[in-house]
Amino acid sequence: MPARLQFFDLFLTEETIKAFEAVDTDTYIGEVKFENTISRTTGIANPRQIERVPAGAVFAFKLVYNVENLEELEELYNLGLRAILPVWNNENKYGSGLKSDKGLTAKGKDLVKKAIDLGIIIDLSHANPNTFDGIIDVISNEQQKGKSPIVIASHSNCRSLCDRKRNLTDEQLIKLKNG
Repeated sequence: MPARLQFFDLFLTEETIKAFEAVDTDTYIGEVKFENTISRTTGIANPRQIERVPAGAVFAFKLVYNVENLEELEELYNLGLRAILPVWNNENKYGSGLKSDKGLTAKGKDLVKKAIDLGIIIDLSHANPNTFDGIIDVISNEQQKGKSPIVIASHSNCRSLCDRKRNLTDEQLIKLKNG
């Protein structure tokens, strides 16, 4: 069973960096600690130096949380969630990422509609072409109903400039622009 929480891209917040600039630390934003460990098999000491961030540091990070149902999506919104990637690289119950050719599922359509109703940003990064098109179709239908979905591709680029699978084709970029 995959983990429900996965953390990526842990960065100190600007406020923490500014606060630590006023603190006498050993390195740019950290402190140095020396440890000695002793190998249980050889009895040899293994001194090492590590750097660590002082207590009180606040991080900004990317968090992956596998949303189980639409009620949970609303609860997460109430806790501060403002953007979602319906898929990552693999298939899930909502659609498929770049490692599959399947598209947006019925549950995925419901997720996108609920996210739009809540005002959650839909991030198309990591969606394969079929899932991408499925999400664009839902967004277009919701726009025709007078809703104003926000859709982004937060970490995708133009494939004609950088030929990587995750990057978007010119056709996809036009679809993204037109909603």
